[in-house]
Amino acid sequence: MTCHSRSQLCGALREVFSSWPQVSGIHVFGRDAEGLVDAYSDIDLVICCDDPARGYDQLHDGLAQVAPIVGSYLIHADAAELAQMFMLDGYSPYQKIDLSLVSRLEQKAVFAPFRALYVRSSPPASHGITTLPDLASVKNSLTNQLHDVLFSIPRFTKCLFRGERDMYRRWHGVAEILAALLYESCFGWSMPARGRLAPQEYKRLFHHLLPSDAEQLDRIQPLDGRPDLCDGFVHAVQWIVRLYQTKAAHMNLPLDTSLADRLLPFLEQEILRFRQRS
Repeated sequence: MTCHSRSQLCGALREVFSSWPQVSGIHVFGRDAEGLVDAYSDIDLVICCDDPARGYDQLHDGLAQVAPIVGSYLIHADAAELAQMFMLDGYSPYQKIDLSLVSRLEQKAVFAPFRALYVRSSPPASHGITTLPDLASVKNSLTNQLHDVLFSIPRFTKCLFRGERDMYRRWHGVAEILAALLYESCFGWSMPARGRLAPQEYKRLFHHLLPSDAEQLDRIQPLDGRPDLCDGFVHAVQWIVRLYQTKAAHMNLPLDTSLADRLLPFLEQEILRFRQRS
């Protein structure tokens, strides 16, 4: 697979979305706005749109004009704002797009400073601001829940190469998701998904685990208190994928694992590259 550059991706996104008459501005934030972009930087993008409903309707087709979408994760959606991550074919997983669709840039003020890629010079259309559709079914789907974990893969590996302590938060996050899925596998699958376990639920889970599961868990949370973060992260994500497959089959729900097929080899490759560099 040919990997195009991050600058090519930014340019292509600007070209597509600036051609929409309802788009009033395209802005980046994070490392882009701070002048600290490196090989592991994703693209934090805010699209300001006079007609968010129409913008959402065209969003996937617009991204597909740049490259086929291989995976997405819906972070947040309400009537006024969409926050969704995308990975495109031909681009490194590090170049994922963290995209927000809003009517006004002020809605994302907490992420300032911003750098403008495009600002419309013409006046806005005369229609009123529209609202975004209800996307609860997408957000709560098994595929979206799995993609939450899979999108954490480049977030974890870039921390390794950058030497950022945020790697511990990423490791802890997948460990908690794994625990919740293991709890469901022991005591009943549930929709919506069970959240973070309470202390007494952890005790119940550890007491109920089969010896084979306890042995696997030792690779992630060894009882000697000396975890291998890299090996544990890989093992946890692989196990999470298998548990989601089991849950989907048990509950007769759809599950798309194609992104896992792409990102699990990437995860193993990047950890090997990190260890060889170290």
